[in-house]
Amino acid sequence: MANFNLDKYISEDSRYGVNVREALLNKFERWLLGNTTQLAERVFAVTGPFGIGKTWFLRYIEASATTKTNLGSALPKNYTAMYIGWREAFDERTTRPAFINQTKRAIETAAPPLCLCVDNIPGRNGASENLNAFEEVLFGSLEGGAFLVLAQEHPQYRGWSHKVPAIGTEPYVLGEFTPDAVMALGGDQSFHERSLGHPYLTRLLIDHSDDLE
Repeated sequence: MANFNLDKYISEDSRYGVNVREALLNKFERWLLGNTTQLAERVFAVTGPFGIGKTWFLRYIEASATTKTNLGSALPKNYTAMYIGWREAFDERTTRPAFINQTKRAIETAAPPLCLCVDNIPGRNGASENLNAFEEVLFGSLEGGAFLVLAQEHPQYRGWSHKVPAIGTEPYVLGEFTPDAVMALGGDQSFHERSLGHPYLTRLLIDHSDDLE
């Protein structure tokens, strides 16, 4: 869902509801004002199955650093954001060590305060030497004052050593679209019924509605 146009998608108020947005905003505010003393206070995790909107959520946070959004407007100061997708380490045009080194250099040259939106955190079967090296880079940035937003499919299992702390409670679970949210996207009740509110399926049905007639 990374290619979704933010303006055509849906506002975070309607998409995710006030709980997730307010929870993120509360953590962001404390971090930006320098009131976070524990590393776990600078980690925010979202979870959910494929197509639920995790990537869109991270891209939205990234965009809010430079674009006027409800989130960006509510924050007390600006921040630098960087989207990092672990799956990009498997691109045929790079190697995992090269990806990790490039990510580390990008983090080191970014202007603080820095928010890292880290996508595609693998499950417990994803542990590897490369993944542990990637975690070390993220942990170093966290120690240096960065804020981490993590997206993972399973609410508990991550395929690294858990050196990067969890948020202390269950990660926030992203949910399905409501009928009103589907209509805000340009669909109707039938689109909601056919997709069962699943965001990715809803978007596909709306985008290709002419092909279904």
